[in-house]
Parts: sequence; C-alpha cells; structure tokens
Amino acid sequence: MNTLNKLLFAPAIAMAAFAIPASAGDDPDIVVTSPGKMSEWKAAMNARLDRHLIRADGVRGERPMTAIVQVRFSLDEEGKPTDVTTLHHSGARRAERAATIAVQNLRGFEDAPLTNVRDATFQANIVFAPNLAERDRLRAEMARLDRARFAASGVRNVIVLGG
Repeated sequence: MNTLNKLLFAPAIAMAAFAIPASAGDDPDIVVTSPGKMSEWKAAMNARLDRHLIRADGVRGERPMTAIVQVRFSLDEEGKPTDVTTLHHSGARRAERAATIAVQNLRGFEDAPLTNVRDATFQANIVFAPNLAERDRLRAEMARLDRARFAASGVRNVIVLGG
C-alpha cells in the first residue's frame, strides 16, 4: 500500500460513530457509561484498526484500492471478534480480505466503557480511497448504506467503528 493510500484511508477509519437504532426485542441494553471515555476508546480502537489494516493488506507496489467494506461481528467469551461477517463491500476482493483480517485481529474491547459489552454487536466501516475526493464520495455512500440498513433491520446496540 503506498503512503498516499495509507494517509487517506487512515483518517477515514478514525471517524467513529455510535449507533443504537430503536427496535423492540429482548436484547439487553448496551449503555455507554461515560461519553467522554467512549470517544477516547473509539479513537484508540480506530487507531488499532488502522494499524491492523496496513498490516493485513501487506501488498506493496500495487494500485491504491478504492472500496467500502462493512464488517459486522460480535465478541466471544474472551472478548475477541467472532462471527465476522461482511455486510457490504465494493471494489477489490483484496480490500474485503484486509478488512476481515484486521477486524479478526482487533483487541481492546474489554476496555470499552459499556455495560454488557459482550452482548453488543460491532461494525467496522472501512473506506479505502486513493484521494480525498474519492474518500468523501465513499463516505457519503457508506452513510446512505448504514441509514437504510439500520432503518430496515431494526438492529439494536450496534457500535460502529471507522467510516
């Protein structure tokens, strides 16, 4: 991955959101115990995700990728990502593979300032872009995808990293 591509997708990952769409159900409530600490935790997790993405790609000298990858996962009893599922990807298969590997290797969820963190569903929204204009276009597309998915599915307690 060239330096420009690293510099452009790293800030894209660093933008995090917390989403809890309303729905009925038996899911336990996931409560943020401290909004300030949640912002700090998300920033740290996004930085870790950035590093894992750079390592996971491992391809040097290839064209920068242009892609959106959205990966949803839960945590196992040890706090590691499990049930990693690609919700959406556009662009190179290489981007999906890098995103999946990066998420599978992500740690630090036990530090999240949340109640019932093991019951939460997480989503990593990842943008790979060769330039700022493309990054902004892909971010807007990803936001539309998320709004539609959350509205249609009634999913609760999704903690969104990246994007």
